[in-house]
Amino acid sequence: MNKQYIKIISVLVSSWIFFSCDNNSTSSDTDNYDRLYVTLQGTHKVAVLNAHTLELIEEVAIDIAMMPTPHYVVLDEENGYWFVSAIMADKVAMYSMDTNELISTLSVDEDPAILSIDTSSKKLYSSRMMIMNMGGMAMGSTANLIDEISYSDEGMVLLQSYDSGVPTPHGLSLSDDKTMLLTASNTTDFLAKINIISGQIDNTSLDPSINDIPNLEINRLKPLEIVQRNGYAYITCTGGEWDNNGEYIDV
Repeated sequence: MNKQYIKIISVLVSSWIFFSCDNNSTSSDTDNYDRLYVTLQGTHKVAVLNAHTLELIEEVAIDIAMMPTPHYVVLDEENGYWFVSAIMADKVAMYSMDTNELISTLSVDEDPAILSIDTSSKKLYSSRMMIMNMGGMAMGSTANLIDEISYSDEGMVLLQSYDSGVPTPHGLSLSDDKTMLLTASNTTDFLAKINIISGQIDNTSLDPSINDIPNLEINRLKPLEIVQRNGYAYITCTGGEWDNNGEYIDV
């Protein structure tokens, strides 16, 4: 096993235990599976690993565009599918868990990032990605949208898009009762709560003492991913060096 896999696996194992992930690999929200799916953004592939031995089973090339850049995977073990967001291709792809063959692709508005899934209703939810170029400048989506996608044996259909009210909503989580979506802006440190039954959307600052304006870009906490369990939300943040009007603070 080469160094690339060792590095990715070391991150994935700790993430898998807490049902979370780093920013370019993921596993299912189910704890009784026997495979791990790891996105290899640099090679545009998804690695399928044995969850018990961490041995490589297969590398699946995401051949849906010139440079698709796979970012995140979710599983539907009940129906035998896995899904991957391809940032640079602006697509979500659907694969067979049995054969790892491509079943369907769906074009979305731009830069799909984190996926959340409701296997009971066969629906996917997709957030947006902020990409940094070589010069450190932000690129990619500034859209507020969260896409709702249905899927079946015939493929995927975009049902609707929710306006979260915050730009670059990256982290995304569906509640245990499948009624509430939480997403957080990677640039403004604002949380959006989307009731998918009533359609009501509420915004809350992660730190109102620093920023209480949903569209004000501050790039301080940089929330990355959200997990909901038992009525609580757990949010991982990138943090790092923050430029506070010329004063650099380590967050």
